[in-house]
Amino acid sequence: MKRFTTYIFLIMALAAVTTEARAAHRPLDVDVRIGVFYRPLVGHGEWIEVQPGVVVWRPLRVRAGWRPYMEGRWVWTDYGWYWVSYEPFGWAVFHYGRWYYDDFYGWVWMPDNVWGPAWVEWRYNSDYIGWAPLSPYAAFHISFGIRYTRVWAAPADYWCFVPYRRFGSVIRYRDYVQPTYVRRLIGTTRSGAGYDIDRDRVVNRGVDRAYVERQSGVRLGRTEIRETGEVGERLRSGRIETYRPAREDFERAEQPSEVRRGDRRLSIDMDRVERSVPAGASETRTRDAQTTTRKKQEPQVRPDVGRSRNKQVRPAPERKRQERTSPTPNRTTRPEVKPTPSSRSRSGSVSQPSGRSSSAPREGRTKRRG
Repeated sequence: MKRFTTYIFLIMALAAVTTEARAAHRPLDVDVRIGVFYRPLVGHGEWIEVQPGVVVWRPLRVRAGWRPYMEGRWVWTDYGWYWVSYEPFGWAVFHYGRWYYDDFYGWVWMPDNVWGPAWVEWRYNSDYIGWAPLSPYAAFHISFGIRYTRVWAAPADYWCFVPYRRFGSVIRYRDYVQPTYVRRLIGTTRSGAGYDIDRDRVVNRGVDRAYVERQSGVRLGRTEIRETGEVGERLRSGRIETYRPAREDFERAEQPSEVRRGDRRLSIDMDRVERSVPAGASETRTRDAQTTTRKKQEPQVRPDVGRSRNKQVRPAPERKRQERTSPTPNRTTRPEVKPTPSSRSRSGSVSQPSGRSSSAPREGRTKRRG
């Protein structure tokens, strides 16, 4: 009996472990296509479903104290300040989406399909210039640029500050201001400019280029951006070669085969996050498509001013049937009137019975006799 009980216990334990393993790595069941980013990034981090419908990417094998927009350099382009990353995943995570630091997961990236030269906010004074990644609360719209969905101030560990002389060149870890001094700089610097739209292009204005040149003593020329079909980002021969997935790539990108189920939810308030998910896969587009399908299936009713949406226009046969079942006394009892000379109008046309009471014609004859 004891042996049988032991076998049963082992079988139940094995089943529980198998179920947990399947749940930890299972097919992604959300309406967000991240396939265009999935395969290129899976080798540099892990995809985590932190809550239903919310999938983030977390970088692995980064050094202690790492934060977004640290390993690379700033260059001036037709799109404003452009971050050239020296990290293999930089072409995606520093030009799409938003970053957030969670006390449990660390730095996580939320993807979307809106490209930008960089997604950061700026602060500067006469000696230092700094930037911090935009949080998921920073929603972008082509008509008004960046709008925060809730009150937000980037914490000190979001910020990177360097002296102006290091801004236009490759920035190393040793070039950054020490964290103990960052809080003081946040209080003694002012905010830079935001984002503009120029001919459907996102422009990162940041700090005025002429001001940066004066403070650094270095002339910063304009760098050309050239799109390439090769995944990645690099600075070659004075121009940037970067990969930018087309809209069609987002639409036909395959769903990720597996993601890891998160151990807990993010500390961020997802109800205040307006995510711009890849084209053709957003929940809004799905709802719009379903609404359009329902409208096509419903009978088309010509709208009437002031008519309630729930009211239906009665079909014509029903109205005729009602008229026959509720006749008016004048229309049923009144004999047919033959046209007479007195009932003709001056133009010679015959006047049709108007349906008024019999006193109306007599009044008309009385007036003509007078």
